[in-house]
Amino acid sequence: MGFQGVVIFVEAAKSAYHYSVNKRKKMSELKEFILSNTNANSVIFYDESRLTRDITDFYKNIIVPLREKKSQLKLFSTQHEGEWNENDPLV
Repeated sequence: MGFQGVVIFVEAAKSAYHYSVNKRKKMSELKEFILSNTNANSVIFYDESRLTRDITDFYKNIIVPLREKKSQLKLFSTQHEGEWNENDPLV
């Protein structure tokens, strides 16, 4: 897709049922990195099913704050073709 991975955030495997995104260190690091770096314009998720089981916490605590500050931020997943769309029911 023409991307070059600059920073990779890998979280130790933990139950997404028991740990909301606010309690996950690498999610916080990802969010802060994107907000503090003007060149950070895309995120690629390896397996978004591991992001959360709550659905709303990831959207409210990660997606919304990032899109408020960086409306042009693009999200991708290795599980789907094209840009990741949080409004798509399949996603």
